[in-house]
Amino acid sequence: MQQNKKIDVIGIQMDLGASRRGVNMGPSAIRYSGLMEKLALLGLSARDCGDIIPRIPQGDGNPAMRHAAEINEANERLYRAVRESVGAGAVPVVLGGDHCVAAGSIPAVAEQLGDIGVIWIDAHGDFNNDQSSPSGNMHGMPLSAVCGCGPDSMVAFSKGRVQPCHVAQVGARDLDAAERERLRKYGISVFSISDIDQHA
Repeated sequence: MQQNKKIDVIGIQMDLGASRRGVNMGPSAIRYSGLMEKLALLGLSARDCGDIIPRIPQGDGNPAMRHAAEINEANERLYRAVRESVGAGAVPVVLGGDHCVAAGSIPAVAEQLGDIGVIWIDAHGDFNNDQSSPSGNMHGMPLSAVCGCGPDSMVAFSKGRVQPCHVAQVGARDLDAAERERLRKYGISVFSISDIDQHA
């Protein structure tokens, strides 16, 4: 097997998308577990590009999209880093924790590579927008945003989008009522936990 692929490890210490804090420690925890060493053992040329750190929020901002200014600004920096990595022929490995980071990484890949597909493995749909979200927590919105289904401001820094028909959502078990309707409306393929159990 050819082992000359360059890997760019890009961390983003984001935890602003949810009500509970703490997932911003994900990049450090994954590195501490020996990520770089294990990539080297696989014969891969891995470069650690460091972490993007969001601005400290001053209040919640818009209650329909909490911490939107800080999330969008950090994601724009992530978008630039991922776009540069793909453009240089590397494979970016993004370390996060908060699902919001998909709004920075996926559009960058779509912009560089064109018509891509996404396999979204999650118990939640993350297909709300600012009108359908019952909480205003933006970690429930990134898949909708990258599919061009809103909120547009979450991906305004990029023209890269994913066609909804090219998305497969796997493992869903907790979907909001309005979110469920939106998934159906836009034609997202959803494979729930019950679907997986039946075919196991």
